[in-house]
Amino acid sequence: MDINFLGHIDGIRYTETAAIVTASERRKGFRKSDGTIVDDEILTFRFLFKPYFKSYISKHFNSGMLVKIKGVMLPYAKDHQGNIIDGFTLLGQTIDMASYQTSSVKAEKRMMKESQAASNETPDLDGFQQPDF
Repeated sequence: MDINFLGHIDGIRYTETAAIVTASERRKGFRKSDGTIVDDEILTFRFLFKPYFKSYISKHFNSGMLVKIKGVMLPYAKDHQGNIIDGFTLLGQTIDMASYQTSSVKAEKRMMKESQAASNETPDLDGFQQPDF
């Protein structure tokens, strides 16, 4: 099953066979139909990356960074002896730095659209093609 994750890096650990990125995201609370309030909670995940990711991750990522991770979720986990146990495994395929959304995105888009709509000029192709000197 493919997954997409957006959250902050809590820590990075390197082993001989993998790079393990621990990351968290905030799950927003809500109010149930009966009026009870469910509080916000922090969900923490561990992503396993192949060994060739170790140098890339160590050069470009640190704790606290906002990242987007694409990966695959396997419906099982393995213990240290290699036996299958209950749980799941998240294998990371890509990791990228993410950007924060601004609260003024709608206003910025509106201003750009208005400035483009107000432009009533036509291009001067003859003047453009004439030599400068």
